[in-house]
Amino acid sequence: MVAFITSTIYPPSATYQNAISPYSNSERLLQTIETVQSLKKSGISKIILIDNSESKYQDIIKSHFTDTILISINQYQFKNRGLTEILMLLCALSQIELKEDEPILKISGRYLLTGEITSINADFKFKGYNYKNNTGTVSTRCYLVKNKEVYIKLLKLALSEIYRYSLRSVGIRSVLAYLYQLIRPSSIDEPTMSIEMAICKVLKYHKYEVEIVEKIGVEGYIGGNKTFISE
Repeated sequence: MVAFITSTIYPPSATYQNAISPYSNSERLLQTIETVQSLKKSGISKIILIDNSESKYQDIIKSHFTDTILISINQYQFKNRGLTEILMLLCALSQIELKEDEPILKISGRYLLTGEITSINADFKFKGYNYKNNTGTVSTRCYLVKNKEVYIKLLKLALSEIYRYSLRSVGIRSVLAYLYQLIRPSSIDEPTMSIEMAICKVLKYHKYEVEIVEKIGVEGYIGGNKTFISE
C-alpha cells in the first residue's frame, strides 16, 4: 500500500485559500509532519507527499520530509479546493510508477490516521454521508482506492462531473442562471460543486464497487473554525 498526502503548506499569500485559512504556515507544516508520523505508526512506509506550496519554500519542505517522496505541484489554486485537489492528484499520478495491484490510501495533510488500514475489497473504500441520497457525499479526508488505474479514471470522471453540474438545469432559477451566462460570459465563475459530492455521484452513476465504513480511522481539526472531527 502507498499513502498519498495532499497539502499546501505554504499557500501563496494572495490566494483565497490563504485568506480564509485559520492556520499559520508553521501550523500547517507541523500538522503535515504529524500526518506522516501517524501513517508510519499505522504500518505504512511508502509515503508520497503531494504539495502545492510556493516554489520558494521547496527547500524548507524537503528538509522536513527527507523520508517521504515529495512531489511539488505548481497548480493554480481555485476557490473550489476540491477542484485544485483533483488536478494535483492527477498530476502526481502521471509521475508515479506503482504496481498494477497496489492500493492507494489518500489522506489530507491536516489529519491523523488513527488505526491500521490493511486491505480494500472494492474499487473505493470510504466514509459516506447519506450516500444513497441525491445530496450524498463522500468524505475525502481519507479514503482508499483499489489501484492507480481506478484512481485516475475516477478523478477524471469527478472533474467532468464538477464542470457539468453548473450547466444542468434544475428548476427555473438554474435555467435563468444558465441563460444569463450565455448572455454575459464574463459572469461565469468557478464551478461550485464539491469534490465530496462529485465523487459520490460518479461512484453511483458508474456503478463502482464500493466499501462503505462507519469509521475510516482518521481525526483532526477541519479548516475554517478548527472544529475537531473523528471519522
